[in-house]
Amino acid sequence: MRMSVAAAVACLLTTGLSIADQANAAIRKSTNIEAQGLGPALRQFAKQRDIQIIYRSDVVGDRQTSGAVGDLTVEEALHQLLNGTGLTYLHLDDHGITIVPSAEASVPTSRRASWSPFRLAQVESSSTLPAQAPSPSQQKADPAVSELEELVVTGTLIRGAEAPIGTNVVGLTQEDIVATGAMSANDALTRIPQVTSAFLSTPNLSSNDQGVQSIRPNLRDLGRASGTTTLVIVDGHRVAGGGGLDPDVIPPGVLERVEVVPDGGSSIYGSDAIGGTINFITRKSVDGVEAIVRHGFGEEGYSATDVSLTAGNIWDTGSGYVSYAYATNDAIRGRDREFITGLPVYCAPGTILANGTTYAVSSRAPGTSTVCDQSDDISMWPEQERHNVFAAFTQELGESLSFDLRSFYMRRETTSFFSQRGDTLELNVTNQNPYFQSMAGETSHTVRTTFAGVIDNEAHMLREEFSVTPSLNWRLPADWELRLLGGYQTSNFTSRVPTVDQAALVAGLAGTTTATALNPYNLGASSPAVLGSLLRESFTGGGEERLYNGRAIAEGPVFSLPAGDVRFALGLEYVREEATSGSLGTALPGEGENLPKVMPDYSRDINSVFGEVNAPIVAPESATSWVYSLSVAVSARYDDYSDVGGTFNPKIGVTYEPVDWVKLRGNWGTSFNAPTPGQRSALQAAGALPAPLMIPQNAVWSVVLAGMAPDVQPQTADIWSIGVDILPPAVPGLTLSATYYNIYLKDMIGLLPFPVAYQPALAPYLQDNQTCATVLPRFGSLPGNPALLTVADVCALDPNATLAVLDLRQQNLGELKQDGIDFNLSYQRPVSFGAITASLAGTYTLHRENAIAAGAEFVSTLDEPGESRFFLSATLGAQVGALTGAVSLSQRQGYDLGPPVTNAPSVLDPVVRTQTSVDSFRTVDLFFNYDLPSSVAEQLSLTLNVSNVLDEEPPFFNGCQSVSLCGYTNGSTLGRVVTLGVRSKW
Repeated sequence: MRMSVAAAVACLLTTGLSIADQANAAIRKSTNIEAQGLGPALRQFAKQRDIQIIYRSDVVGDRQTSGAVGDLTVEEALHQLLNGTGLTYLHLDDHGITIVPSAEASVPTSRRASWSPFRLAQVESSSTLPAQAPSPSQQKADPAVSELEELVVTGTLIRGAEAPIGTNVVGLTQEDIVATGAMSANDALTRIPQVTSAFLSTPNLSSNDQGVQSIRPNLRDLGRASGTTTLVIVDGHRVAGGGGLDPDVIPPGVLERVEVVPDGGSSIYGSDAIGGTINFITRKSVDGVEAIVRHGFGEEGYSATDVSLTAGNIWDTGSGYVSYAYATNDAIRGRDREFITGLPVYCAPGTILANGTTYAVSSRAPGTSTVCDQSDDISMWPEQERHNVFAAFTQELGESLSFDLRSFYMRRETTSFFSQRGDTLELNVTNQNPYFQSMAGETSHTVRTTFAGVIDNEAHMLREEFSVTPSLNWRLPADWELRLLGGYQTSNFTSRVPTVDQAALVAGLAGTTTATALNPYNLGASSPAVLGSLLRESFTGGGEERLYNGRAIAEGPVFSLPAGDVRFALGLEYVREEATSGSLGTALPGEGENLPKVMPDYSRDINSVFGEVNAPIVAPESATSWVYSLSVAVSARYDDYSDVGGTFNPKIGVTYEPVDWVKLRGNWGTSFNAPTPGQRSALQAAGALPAPLMIPQNAVWSVVLAGMAPDVQPQTADIWSIGVDILPPAVPGLTLSATYYNIYLKDMIGLLPFPVAYQPALAPYLQDNQTCATVLPRFGSLPGNPALLTVADVCALDPNATLAVLDLRQQNLGELKQDGIDFNLSYQRPVSFGAITASLAGTYTLHRENAIAAGAEFVSTLDEPGESRFFLSATLGAQVGALTGAVSLSQRQGYDLGPPVTNAPSVLDPVVRTQTSVDSFRTVDLFFNYDLPSSVAEQLSLTLNVSNVLDEEPPFFNGCQSVSLCGYTNGSTLGRVVTLGVRSKW
């Protein structure tokens, strides 16, 4: 018989900070809770400590507590509050505690609750309904476990699982996020070594030269090899289409934690989860008002500010909150950091080239020129302004039904600065120009200059994201549950760059009066009418992406084994992805909407069926010699795409504990990454030129195919890992973990490098000695490049022409084999003055070998050209009364270069150097938090973050990591940044 709503509804008291992290639980804080009813006392304690406490109203009832007084840890306070009540507590996960009768805690759980210092959170829903009365099979097992089965964790569909069976989990608690000083969700990832795209890095030129459109986290650096290989979700929901999610949509203040499963996840989530899954888990509820204000400053006048305000309420049958965040930061340009250098280029006010002699415009002296560092004006970190709104609402709709709604909105305006110095103009000036000045009697000469200082060198990008994800949880008889989830997401982005109309430029040079002519020696001194005729805006893309999603999951026990229930989950999902292209080309300011689209509109439908079985083979209650517990999980998913067909991905995981302090785990599965709508657009072009582009090449003409191949298929991967977790009984508070992983990525979407040398494996893409009769039928109808001849043009000129076809389209090409070791060591210990904590985490790549195409030889990219294989993060912290502090070290290992890199001498750098290796890059960060006594606010604290305390520069590199940014590699940094903050709650 079901309990009444008042008795059945769980009282969920939550604000943000994790308490199951052993360090946080060990912190002593002043506690003064008077004798009163136990329910109100627990609510008061949860609000004071920013923790989750879950209990059933019928369990707590009218019990009274004698209170809790003193400088107490969380556990000490709970012991005092529950003393004499006949109740005790159990850790649900790293972020929640449940109150149960003492008789239900007969199985020791303290050691088992500490297995996962970064355990995953409930994500399929935020339901807080209590478990039903246990079935007869459940009554044979630990009754306390029935309380845990309400939780659903990332990487599994089964309620009650501590973590995905056989899988390693890493991540950050909210306390960790605060300690990083993160001003965005992307910043929070910089402490996770497996997120190699973010670790000790900032966005570089390749991602923001024309405005940051989106930042995609990249696990294990697989995305650098081939597209979106990391799945990013929010509260377990996919909230973006094939392009992936930019974590900046989630303000850091609403994050409860970040969970990372660095294993394949397509058997549960579908596309993209090759390198793994990153789950941004938001706070379940907020009670009261919270405010955060922070301001950071660095060298050369850099500053950054973020402000957030969150307000919420908890009532008997639900909760709701709204959070607003604002963040802004200055740009950092190449000239602001000494480690950034660039290529020498001609720049304003210009250089005159007359009869083979150069003259700097500023001096007119023979043999002089005006040369600048191209990187000076380029932003390695863009200027940004971001607004975020996040809202959550949870409501019990009856005895067995609950509703949850999550929604967010982000607006981010980004301004990147590019180098007009790199866009050197070659102006041919004659004596017909009224400004013409002869250097040595010539009647014409060339002026090399730029529009720097005349036309803005700013790339403007606007991105807006909106998402709403409702869900219903319906508790069914026999401990089954039906979860219904929906979602709608939209992303709009535009990018525009000021540019010059080439026809107007030619007309200005041909002008014969000062009213119509361009002044080549001082472009800014030209008439306003001439300058106005030049200005245009270049639109480099953009558009809108929409995602419609619906999912239904039924989960519950199917039969019982001696070790417990075998649980089964079955799900159905429908996804529709739509993409509307933005404009491409140049137009007068404000008239970009009249430009043609980059590509046609695109849509596709995805229908999926998936399931999972979790079976406990041996439970701790029936442990035998060297078999303390054994569990097996099998999951599988079939996805049917309307454009690329179907794909099936299974996974099996095993967790084995020979004793209660050693856990062995392993898993094997397949994953995939479907091509994005843009990659399926099949926009192609073919152009020909009379020059050899293949090595070797006999044909006179080269036909180059560019764009997207029309038959791009999903990338696929075989992934397996084995690992061990150890909790040494001799050293309480110490956790040791290590995992070996192995990834074989196939059918990688990419394009051949250029220039390219022929080898047999490239025969499908490089074909020499072709004729018009064989090439015209295949590629004659493709549009051409304005700068090149079409295939039809060449064959019309010479029907007997010999052609070499180079297929440089994006398509399924290469393969990648990578394996390595993840490790984690953490130690937490209460001491007389408070608590101390220490952690050491990292990832080491054993091998990373790439084949340019299927069947080609595998080549180690760790050695040629060279890249870091070791990423390390270490933290030491302490709590002394109201003061908490931590020092963190992050490191990217150096590496050898193969072959060595030798620079070309230049005007800016005449010294010739040969570099054979790149040094390691390491930084030290500091964090302090001081809790102030306050009669105004319930909680008031000051924070201090110092990033890169020693102001370390990235390692020197005798080359360029992009077209324009040179001089450094193996990471990047904003330099030393000091951030002061105030956090309050009332």
